[in-house]
Amino acid sequence: YIPFSTSDLYNWKHQNPPFSEKPQALISLLESVFNTHDPTWDDCQQLLQALFTSEERERIRGQAIKSMLGGSKGPLNKQQRARIEAQLPSIHPRWQANSSVHQLQSELHETLRKKMTSSNEKLLQPLPYKPGDLVFIHRFDSKTLEPRWKGPVPVVLSTPLAVKVAGHSAWIHRNHLKPGPPTDTKEDKWKITSQPGDPKLRLERIGNASP
Repeated sequence: YIPFSTSDLYNWKHQNPPFSEKPQALISLLESVFNTHDPTWDDCQQLLQALFTSEERERIRGQAIKSMLGGSKGPLNKQQRARIEAQLPSIHPRWQANSSVHQLQSELHETLRKKMTSSNEKLLQPLPYKPGDLVFIHRFDSKTLEPRWKGPVPVVLSTPLAVKVAGHSAWIHRNHLKPGPPTDTKEDKWKITSQPGDPKLRLERIGNASP
């Protein structure tokens, strides 16, 4: 579990178009957040409040309920309402990580994710970045809100959707990266180090490699 900060929410909000305009951008972002942060129920509520309007939240919940009930129409019966509350709770469910209800919720999230993306998402290609590569990060100037590219900075860790770079605690989504200048592996070598009991990883340049 990796908590995200208020600044993360701010950046995600302002670096992506509204869901009503380009839903795929926020879908990709949420996939990345769920893969890298493993958010809690409270975290999910923060994401919904920060990234979506009230109308969009209602529409998302409605589509989730429709998918969960198999598209059935008409008034909901008592059993259906109980199932909705169990799988899409409106108040904090106090789940335990290994409980059967939590597992069912995780399976539902995965099913919904596939339904949302299968019709219009291109096959996700692996990121071309590996630890030691240099990348530029797409950011917005805090004063002018103008887009700019920061870097280059070295990649520390890489997943199919995001990378972690030196000097940044948050993961950077693939949509906000572009390749930096090529590194000369004949001159520089990099290594990842950590201290016992310290969760931080450090990327260090070591010596000059022999030709």
